[in-house]
Amino acid sequence: MALPLAPLIWLAIWLYMRNRKGGAGGVDLSPGFWLFVWIICIWNSVFVAGLLFGGAAVSENPAWALPALAAAVFCFPWTFARWVLIPAGWTRAAYYVLRIPGTTLWKDRRGGALAGAVWAHTRSGRRSPRVDEWLQKKLAALSPLKAGGVAALALSRAAEGEIDFARGLMRLVLAFDRNARPRRILRVAVEWLAAEAATRGDWEAVRAIGSRRGVRTRWTLFASLAARRLLGESRPHALLLRAAWLLAPNRIGSLGLLRLALAGRQDAPVQREEGGLPATFSDLLRLHAALWKEGPASAGDLDRVQLGWSRLFMKGVAGGLRERAAAIAAANAEHVWEEARARIVGDLASMLREHGHSLAALTPSGLTEDIRARLEDEGMEELEHAAGALARRRANQQVLPVHDELVEWCALRDLYESLAGVASNGLRPLAFASVYPAASGHAVWLFNERGERPLGNALLRVLLEEARNAGDVEAERLQAANVAIPI
Repeated sequence: MALPLAPLIWLAIWLYMRNRKGGAGGVDLSPGFWLFVWIICIWNSVFVAGLLFGGAAVSENPAWALPALAAAVFCFPWTFARWVLIPAGWTRAAYYVLRIPGTTLWKDRRGGALAGAVWAHTRSGRRSPRVDEWLQKKLAALSPLKAGGVAALALSRAAEGEIDFARGLMRLVLAFDRNARPRRILRVAVEWLAAEAATRGDWEAVRAIGSRRGVRTRWTLFASLAARRLLGESRPHALLLRAAWLLAPNRIGSLGLLRLALAGRQDAPVQREEGGLPATFSDLLRLHAALWKEGPASAGDLDRVQLGWSRLFMKGVAGGLRERAAAIAAANAEHVWEEARARIVGDLASMLREHGHSLAALTPSGLTEDIRARLEDEGMEELEHAAGALARRRANQQVLPVHDELVEWCALRDLYESLAGVASNGLRPLAFASVYPAASGHAVWLFNERGERPLGNALLRVLLEEARNAGDVEAERLQAANVAIPI
């Protein structure tokens, strides 16, 4: 027999209104209370749905199926939104269905519902200014910001083409405390990260995501098996790979990855032959100028230019520059030569940064260490400037909306990770020491003064992990104590 719902519902509404007022009259309710309420509601709803289906079967009246469907949606909002509303691109419907209290998103119902709405909007294939504005207002109103809200912001930035920034936000979702991170949102984050890494051909990242304990899904399991096969570390049997593909969702979308893994090849950069390099100083100078002026350059083109300069330097083509310096009556031809080399190194370092290429994309040569040193110097200067600006704004109490605060913190982290990607082993601890006070102070400020305890805790977890990587024992001990504080 179903339990009487009316008294329980009125009690929940009364406690919610008292808690919403805050102050002395507020009632501090744990999430477990709402979970209990929802379990009772599910039990009764399933009971009622069973009666409705039974009545439909007895009376042979299809109209009984409509209230039964409504009861099913009320019981399983995530399942209905995930497989019906999100693929259909019904943004507002997905949001309001996911706002129905349930056990799936109860740790972050508002943020999780908004993540589902943004997901549906990206699947719709059409951009409506009104819907975009509505989503932005919902994002701005999220406070405190939890894992679902960060995932919604990441999906929104990815839809705008900011894939690198969205990747950083999705990685931050994994750092949230599990009490502020619904498991469904965690699954969305890891599957998005694995799929995005696969599109870039970063099979190491795909394998690492699929190997994480506690966050493995059917899709990441298939992707990690494919990545292992492509990396050649192990050769999962083709039958096992096909079975994982059949069990994973979105089989049509991942068919290309299955075929690539079965073929056992990966998209590796092709090394250019020495004969393909510019033969003369004039040819190399024209190619260098063309890459500098004409916009985005591929990693292969940059590698070709730096190998050409390195070869010319090693073969003593300095004579050509010395002759040009003498022709214009330069007082110090050697100085002109060294200045030209420094300009070339600076140009190559700038093009690497502006076009988003890694130093690892360049073939080691006589210039790569000079380029690394230039990248380190520019990166340290930019990192110190950004950390100082963040610390000064916090000291001056210049408060921004919480999602803008997160964007600034993530921008600082991206600068640090960009520098850490090219820095030598000795520079990484120095880079961490320069950014740590501002980053840690900002996270603690969000936790203590802004009331963003889940977000502050997640940022401190990121700093704890990086303190371990940088070998800063004191910072590691302090952040371990901070992370242990309940949110």
